[in-house]
Amino acid sequence: MSSLLPPMTLENLVNPSTADAIRTAASEQTFVSDSNLRYEQATDDIEVDKSPAIQALLLRHSIPALIRAAVRKYNGATVTCFDDVFVVRYDASKQRALKSHVDGGDVSFMLALSSRADYEGGGTKFSYNNDDEDALLHLEKGSGVVFDAATYHEGVPITKGTRYLLVAFCYTSVRATRVPEHITLDLMMQHGNRNKFELYSIASFSVTSLKPVAKRLAAAGKSTWVPFSNAEAPSSLLESFALKISLHHLSKLGLPLPGSGGCEIWSHRLTPASSIPWHQDKDERHSKMHPDQDPRHPLISTVTYLKTDPTPTIIFGDNNTLVSSAVTGNHVAFSGELIHGVISNFEGSDSNSKKKKKKKKRKRESNRLTLLINIWAFPPMLEDFIPYEDVNTNDDDNNDDDNNDDDNNYSIATLTLEQCMWKEIEVDSGPKTLSNGKIEDANEIASRIKKIITTNNTNRPFILV
Repeated sequence: MSSLLPPMTLENLVNPSTADAIRTAASEQTFVSDSNLRYEQATDDIEVDKSPAIQALLLRHSIPALIRAAVRKYNGATVTCFDDVFVVRYDASKQRALKSHVDGGDVSFMLALSSRADYEGGGTKFSYNNDDEDALLHLEKGSGVVFDAATYHEGVPITKGTRYLLVAFCYTSVRATRVPEHITLDLMMQHGNRNKFELYSIASFSVTSLKPVAKRLAAAGKSTWVPFSNAEAPSSLLESFALKISLHHLSKLGLPLPGSGGCEIWSHRLTPASSIPWHQDKDERHSKMHPDQDPRHPLISTVTYLKTDPTPTIIFGDNNTLVSSAVTGNHVAFSGELIHGVISNFEGSDSNSKKKKKKKKRKRESNRLTLLINIWAFPPMLEDFIPYEDVNTNDDDNNDDDNNDDDNNYSIATLTLEQCMWKEIEVDSGPKTLSNGKIEDANEIASRIKKIITTNNTNRPFILV
């Protein structure tokens, strides 16, 4: 037998009147058959992202949410975006059928918009085991089906009438949210990000106000969790900052604020001898419990620098590498599956660094302070976390002379993130991500980065290309 899950039908998924409304809106528009589509067979269809009327109708009836719930019930995965969403029409006098094929994406969804009385023949025939046994499925209006996109299936010819279906090709990986021309959960074409990372400076806001809570998190050595359900009424500076950051990055990707998701927040306070090994951000407990499954990554990972330090964060993209300088107020965001880390004993480019070390030798031992906020579509299985109430205390680190900021001296309402420019530096060859989650020649690249910074006497961010 094949390892593919058999299709799962969803009886009465939507009210028949909802199906009628979608079909009517589609029938009033022009259907197009594009033979240049990258799929093997073109269909007579309307792409939802190009039809504001259908798009608004699907959002009003929460169709994307229904699709996500159906896929999660089918295989436990979370839909992050779509390869395509469209209304397809089979007409006895035009396109009557569709040959056997597989779909784009990871999971496919179909919703019947027509009554069985509207056409004769038709149906969807599935071939999903090694014995070539075919299963013919007829859906009633308002009912749907989800199935593995790698399942061969075909549209059986209709002999009379017209048959309408709403079809969605779903992706369940974080990586897919960064690909241009994929469709977001609010049914818009996403712009993507060629490098999969972006760097900002935070304006109109004193990030140093976050130092006390960041230090408490670093001392605890644990994460805390802030759900997106708190977005309407954040209770503290940290919570408000995390939610503002999340809204900014999700909106850039065209993603809504996931109602079941939230922010995982923690902090690092590193000495010069400390390092953060190359790693991916992931749901560690899930990976331990399900080593045979793909790791679950956050939608977006972020680092906010609360103190300037010579030691950069290094983030390995698919074709290039970002060296993000630890400058107070800098904020870097990157796709959650990217490998990154921090090098120990890093010699910075600041010409006065030796003098500063002598003057503040004791303080340098804990000079690098970062606040890390990961944005999740659903809560990770946090093994060891500190309740948010325990972090959000009024205790101050009054004995720390680099903490002289008033926690109330900020305006989170005017928080803005301004895009930073970076310099591209050509190297002989870029890093390559391996299937086992490691980077080829990562240590060699790290050594090269040290040399580049020393040679160029710079602490500005740059990309190795």
